[in-house]
Amino acid sequence: MLGQGGLLETMGAGSVIGVFLHLHARARQNAGREGARQGVEVLDAPICRGQMAADTGTMLILVRRQARGVRARQAIYSTFGQGLCAARRHRRGQFGKAMNNFLLG
Repeated sequence: MLGQGGLLETMGAGSVIGVFLHLHARARQNAGREGARQGVEVLDAPICRGQMAADTGTMLILVRRQARGVRARQAIYSTFGQGLCAARRHRRGQFGKAMNNFLLG
């Protein structure tokens, strides 16, 4: 994503990149910072509910509430997810996913 020929280099200003996996905090911050520098929003939006939900298109997407790309991309999210959980603060999506995994474990 960050290297030469990576996603940020090929995306235009005003684009939104959704990060749907668990990512180390430092890597997420670097991606967000570099994205902001290039006019690209990097959206912290991890997904939950496991394999069955992935197969049936009912994943839960945890995303920051005030992110500008959330509502505009809801049609895309609905192709693989049924739930959109808006966190109040930045990076709460990752926290929510970690708590979900902890409780299920």
